[in-house]
Amino acid sequence: LSRLPFLKRGMRLDPYITTTSEQIVEYDFDRVVYEENSPYQNIKILHSPQYGNLLLLDDDQNLAESDVAYTYAMTGNGREDFTDKDVLILGGGDGGILYHLLQQSPKFVTMLEISFLYQMVIDAATKYLRGICHDCFDSLSGDNYLVRVEDCVPVLEQYARDGRTFDYVINDLTDIPISQEPTDDHLDLPQKILDLSLKVLKTSGKYWTHGANTNDVPQKFEEQLKQLPKPVDFLKEVIAIPSYHELWVFYTIWKKS
Repeated sequence: LSRLPFLKRGMRLDPYITTTSEQIVEYDFDRVVYEENSPYQNIKILHSPQYGNLLLLDDDQNLAESDVAYTYAMTGNGREDFTDKDVLILGGGDGGILYHLLQQSPKFVTMLEISFLYQMVIDAATKYLRGICHDCFDSLSGDNYLVRVEDCVPVLEQYARDGRTFDYVINDLTDIPISQEPTDDHLDLPQKILDLSLKVLKTSGKYWTHGANTNDVPQKFEEQLKQLPKPVDFLKEVIAIPSYHELWVFYTIWKKS
């Protein structure tokens, strides 16, 4: 005899989020910390006694204050020395990666967000995700960092034309796509960002990206890496992120000698 749990209905806060593996997870949300609609998406921060404040964009789960494992995985899990290194972050609107890097004496960190689409996310993180970004968004520039809120693709293209290169490129902008078969320009964006990122990556540099560990996504992405014009090697790590309730895959990619 098996028993199924009751679905809770009519609650002030919807406690359910669907994961990338299409599982329904019940959370312990007890209040709305922040909610606004930008011209492009709904931005919501909910509080969980277990996970802290949690960011959702169009009800798609992003990072919670409990999820430092994500930040560590996106920066090499402690294997890298960022001292005096040039680092480029693509995305990162919650501020976790930027804050983590600034504690490690980098030469300079440049963060590119998605134009005004994410300015409201940065503003919300500054006030309500202090457990993730701490004080790094109190000013969008400092002695060794700059946050540029503009479309990253034209900036990457300009960097490539200028010969600008980085020791590390961290793609926190897009997940590894569920489908590797582009059907319009939007699905070509992850491939374009990967190509441009490798162009601005130093020969000895490393590139990080991430995605769902489901629906053959890792296998398809690895096939994509094998088809790049210039050969690369990679390290795959599967990490449990507390608030995600599922495993997430992280890739460290570097150019072959």
